[in-house]
Amino acid sequence: MARMPGAQWRPISINHSNGGCAPRLVILHIIVGSLNGADSWFRNPDSRVSAHFGTGRDGRLIQWVDTSDRAWANAGANGYAVSIENEGDADDALTDAQIDRCAQVLEWAHRVHDVSLAVTNNPGGSGLAYHSMSPSWSLGGTACPGSRVIAQRAEIVQRARSIGDDMPLSNEDLNRIRAIVRDEVDRRIDDIADAVWRRDLQDRDTPDTADRRPAGTLVERIAAHTYTPDELVELVRRASEPGQTTDG
Repeated sequence: MARMPGAQWRPISINHSNGGCAPRLVILHIIVGSLNGADSWFRNPDSRVSAHFGTGRDGRLIQWVDTSDRAWANAGANGYAVSIENEGDADDALTDAQIDRCAQVLEWAHRVHDVSLAVTNNPGGSGLAYHSMSPSWSLGGTACPGSRVIAQRAEIVQRARSIGDDMPLSNEDLNRIRAIVRDEVDRRIDDIADAVWRRDLQDRDTPDTADRRPAGTLVERIAAHTYTPDELVELVRRASEPGQTTDG
């Protein structure tokens, strides 16, 4: 599942297709109406339309469809695009709050789906696009989202690039970090344990002899000395200082 932290999750049970979306684009739309109106329309079986996200002019952000599923907003691009519907009329520019929200969606799509943090005018490319960019992205032709919104794409990309570490980590981010840490610890467990043990022996002016070093895993070695958490953190920090090796 791909749901964006910070977006209000308001799932729709109709008007979308489960699975089949591998995003490489984020496509901007204009609602020509209100966010609440779009929310109601997407729940109407007669509409046969939907979007992944919607922004309000006050900065409200809704997610209707998981981005691994196909929202019905872009016709031929539904299988490779994340769609953002923006509250407003045909000639409106996005508010500052909406620009921020679109930037946050783009930055999140970059981290989760590897969508480029760039403006693109190439329907076959990756980055931030707009609905009327390709005739195949609408069923009857469209001017959506209007020239003023199209002109704001560079600002959206600039803000997305500046977000970086300020965004909260998603569950996907945390799982990737856990996997990296687990693999690194598994690979270096004995080195880490030896470094901690040898450093502690040096601090205590105790000879580093084989019969003084407990055998077993790092957990067992730590348990043998009953380190407090603060002591262990300090020992690991000192053992990993530049120039320190497991040779003591």
